[in-house]
Amino acid sequence: MKYKQFDLEELTPHLGAIITGMDLSSPEFSKEMRVELLDAFERYQLLLFKGKVLAPKEQVRFTRLFGELEIFPYSPTQLKDYPEIFRLSTDINEGHTNVGFYWHQDGSFRPTPSATSVFHLVKVPQSGGDTLFANAYEAYKRIPGHLLEVAHKLKTIHEGNILHDLVIEHPKTGRRALYLNMGLVRSVTGFEENEKGKVDELVGLFQPILDHPSVMYTHRWQEGDLLLCDNYSVFHQATETNSKEERTLHRTTVAGTLTLNR
Repeated sequence: MKYKQFDLEELTPHLGAIITGMDLSSPEFSKEMRVELLDAFERYQLLLFKGKVLAPKEQVRFTRLFGELEIFPYSPTQLKDYPEIFRLSTDINEGHTNVGFYWHQDGSFRPTPSATSVFHLVKVPQSGGDTLFANAYEAYKRIPGHLLEVAHKLKTIHEGNILHDLVIEHPKTGRRALYLNMGLVRSVTGFEENEKGKVDELVGLFQPILDHPSVMYTHRWQEGDLLLCDNYSVFHQATETNSKEERTLHRTTVAGTLTLNR
């Protein structure tokens, strides 16, 4: 589809698009711009914007185009004036450390999970620190046929007894997707008595499915990059950064309004 408000090209054949010709630091965005952005986001699930490093207020303002923002509790490594920003860093004085080194979708520990995450590196390391993304629609398609029936019965259980379907229907597109936080899920429920032996087999399938080249994209950060990620249809995972270099990321998050259970 051709867009009038910006230029777009596919990031990969299976996930994402690159947006150019936009100034994300703009104090306001037109209605036409927002409509086209929402359409592109629904189509491509992961949008990469190339530009300059944004000030916190600019990132917050841009993210509000997509909905109400989540607010995070203050700590000494966070930005006091911007509770909408979750700050992560390899430097313990600059943000939360050691976060997200496994496939997950943000906010899956909530009854109404986070809808959208915006990732923006304000300090880019010279090496390492890539972020991996995986298409949850395509991951669902790659579940072996003989296990699909089982997968549709399962719910994952987080701390606080928060349950989510393992297979969800996207609240906007209606498409089926795999939904799983590999670091926070405590157990799985929904197996029938004669299916319990398949638990290890099923769980063991998720990692190679998400790692598959037809599902995954590796983003190597450049200064000014901003990534808009649909948490209902895209997984992401952090990777190691060179221990001698700082990597600091600002994440803004659009709150979810719906449960994902069918």
